[in-house]
Amino acid sequence: MNIYTTLHLRKMLQNRLSPKRYYHSLMVEQAALELAAFHHGDWYRAGLAGLLHDICRDDHQDWQQAYMESHDFDFRGGWLQNPQIWHGVCGSFYLKKELGIADRKILRAVRYHTTGRAGMTRLEQIVFVADASSGDRSYPGVEQLRETARRSLDEAMFLCLSHTVSCVAKRGLPLVRESWEAYNEYSSKQRSERKYDF
Repeated sequence: MNIYTTLHLRKMLQNRLSPKRYYHSLMVEQAALELAAFHHGDWYRAGLAGLLHDICRDDHQDWQQAYMESHDFDFRGGWLQNPQIWHGVCGSFYLKKELGIADRKILRAVRYHTTGRAGMTRLEQIVFVADASSGDRSYPGVEQLRETARRSLDEAMFLCLSHTVSCVAKRGLPLVRESWEAYNEYSSKQRSERKYDF
């Protein structure tokens, strides 16, 4: 991507997002680039997906739902009860239709940055973890996550998904299939690597 296009996308994001959300997007872009360097990932796609991952985050939920319905999205399986995660799916549709970004790797990284999924690619892991560990985040445990992410994306994914499961449970909401399948996969990886005796 040339510098004109990059600057154009940043300007577009500034117009679509609140100042706080725009700053977060820049921080996730930076975190994604750093993780791509640590883990020999695709820095170009990581940076672009990190920058654009929240492109629909500030859109009204009614608009997000209508936009997803216009793309025949299936809201069954807990999705209707979890509107805070719609923007990932909505964003992937928006990037393709409105911005003409057809790169499936980037679209999937944006789509699954809110839920995760089983069988995530390295790029998807990088964007997911970058979103949770970006420099503007300040919740308890984020420093541990940042340190872990530099060492192992699988371990960082497990930490992120464990946090997701806990938060969703505390709110009494259903966990969408993509998230529990991802959690089960990374939980199994951790047990296997630590050789727990069950």
